[in-house]
Amino acid sequence: MSINLISGNILNANLVRGSNLAVSSSTAGANLIFFDMATGRVGIRTNSPGTALEVAGVLKVGNVEISNVGNITAGNVYINNLADPQQNQDAATKFYVDSQSGNALVGNITFSNTTISTSLATGNITLAPTGNSTVIIDTTSGLVLPVGNTAQRPSPAATGTIRWNTSLGRAEVYDGSGWEDLVANVTNQTFSGDGSNTVFALDRETTTAAALVAINGVVQLPVTAYTVTGNTITFAQPPTITDTIDVRFL
Repeated sequence: MSINLISGNILNANLVRGSNLAVSSSTAGANLIFFDMATGRVGIRTNSPGTALEVAGVLKVGNVEISNVGNITAGNVYINNLADPQQNQDAATKFYVDSQSGNALVGNITFSNTTISTSLATGNITLAPTGNSTVIIDTTSGLVLPVGNTAQRPSPAATGTIRWNTSLGRAEVYDGSGWEDLVANVTNQTFSGDGSNTVFALDRETTTAAALVAINGVVQLPVTAYTVTGNTITFAQPPTITDTIDVRFL
């Protein structure tokens, strides 16, 4: 129901929920003051089609108070459906904050716990300084390398990956095509032949190229006289019982 008044008062009128009570002048384009029973809205607008609706005075529904000027006061209620905030003072939904937190621009960060991890099954953690800047570990104690055996090497490995190999007992670096010693750690092992066996166990894993073998002080030719696989050395001929074998791990 819509009641239009040019002048005078409304007395003893019944309003049906869902109907509108409107007060206006008879002049085309003049202001229209209305109260919408269905939505509880009080507003003022012109009679021209498509004109914007503005709140007249103060509208208060529950804890939400909307005035025609100033701020919106929400009391202790939540403001919902704020999908795409733009300004610093804009409110935001949890979904929006969660979607942006991966690229959050923040200052210094202090962690209450001591572990930085990722929930992804195979996700890397990347520290990305700008330009030619460096990543600095600010400590006077030390930095612990990743520790694992040969079978636990990352695959595929990125060029420059460094780790401590517990099978070899030394640090290693991936140069883009294979693993190389990061710092030479020369040790040796000495044992005797028995005149029959050609295969002997070594104290640590190595390769043919990284093992220097001498029998009775005479350096042996790699591949021709011996080969090394993992922690096993195999000779082309069985060393005699009087032979002293010295293996240097380079």
